[in-house]
Amino acid sequence: SSKSSDMIYHILAYGFDPKNQKTADYVKPLMLEMRDLGRKIIKKMADDYPEISLAEYDEYKHDPSFGGWKFIYYLHDKGITQKAIDGLAFRKIYNCHFYQCDYPSPKDAIEEIHSWGAYAVLAHPNSYFAKTISDNNLVTSLFEEMKKHGIDGIECYYYSHSDFMTKTSVDWCKRNNMIITAGSDSHGGFVPGREIGKIRIPLSDLNIDAMIGEK
Repeated sequence: SSKSSDMIYHILAYGFDPKNQKTADYVKPLMLEMRDLGRKIIKKMADDYPEISLAEYDEYKHDPSFGGWKFIYYLHDKGITQKAIDGLAFRKIYNCHFYQCDYPSPKDAIEEIHSWGAYAVLAHPNSYFAKTISDNNLVTSLFEEMKKHGIDGIECYYYSHSDFMTKTSVDWCKRNNMIITAGSDSHGGFVPGREIGKIRIPLSDLNIDAMIGEK
C-alpha cells in the first residue's frame, strides 16, 4: 500500500527474493499499520457494543487463509455482522480509514521495490475511479503520473474491470512499452469471485517477458 493525500494506491512487486531481509523489514511496519487500524476500530466500537473488548480482540485468533482482516472475522464471530465482509463498513462509521496509516508515497514505494531488483506494477486501476468512469484522459493522467514515479506496468486485466478500463490500460501500456499483467486479487474466501484462477487471460495478451527473463 502507498498513499497520496487520502488516496491509497496498491503497488505490486514482482520478482523479488522472499528471503531478502530488506524486503521483510520494509513490509513488516506496513502490515503492523494495517493491523493497528483494526485495533482502533475495535477500541472505538467497544463503547457501543458491550459484547466486544480490545483485550479479547488481542487474544482472538482467526485463520489468515480466509483472507481479509482480523477485525472483520472477530466482529462476525461475535454475531455483529451477518457476513465477514460487512465489517468493512465500520471503517467509515468509526472514521478509521487506511489512508490514515503512515504508508509511503507511490514514488517511495516504487523506488523501494526497484531496490529489491523487482518490478513495480500498479494494481487494479479501476479502484481509483468511479465505477462508471469513461474519461480516457483522467485514467491515463494517473498512469503518466505513476510513470514519472518509475512504475514498470499496469494490472490491465482484473476481475471487475470494465471493457473501457481494460482497453484504456492495455492501449496505454502498449504505447509506452509497459508490463501488462492480469490478476484475480484473491483474498481467500473473503471476496467471492476473486478466487485464484478466476482470471483466464492468454499469455499472448500480456507483456511479462521482462519479468520472466524472455525477450
